[in-house]
Amino acid sequence: MVQCAAFGCNARPEKGTKGFFGFPKDDAIKRKWIRAVNSGRLIDGKVVDFVPTKNLKLCIKHFEDKCFVHPPSVMASAGIGLRILLLTDAVPTLFPDTVNFKALQPKALKPDELGPPKRKRDTYGAFTKRNRITVRHYC
Repeated sequence: MVQCAAFGCNARPEKGTKGFFGFPKDDAIKRKWIRAVNSGRLIDGKVVDFVPTKNLKLCIKHFEDKCFVHPPSVMASAGIGLRILLLTDAVPTLFPDTVNFKALQPKALKPDELGPPKRKRDTYGAFTKRNRITVRHYC
């Protein structure tokens, strides 16, 4: 199932809706798209760079009207149902639904928020106790 690749956007195509666009094949424009999409992803506690696959798409919400051959807002107001086409050099710029990636990362705790310090381990452990017992047996 297709879902928008923009970080924090959960748009999915519904029956009768249009407006999902695959990443361009031109490397220069593809790099601009990757930079525009919030590219850092948290996977297993590590930040991993975003790598688009041929199945990932961006929804129409992330493009301005000037990015289209026929602006969707004009087509919708006129009731025209033409196919929505992006210009070849279009780059996504609108990301209103996204959440700041750094805000999702846990903040480091201050020393006073950590709770009581761990009990220090005795320098005389079980090994030392065993040695004391063996010394007593020899005496």
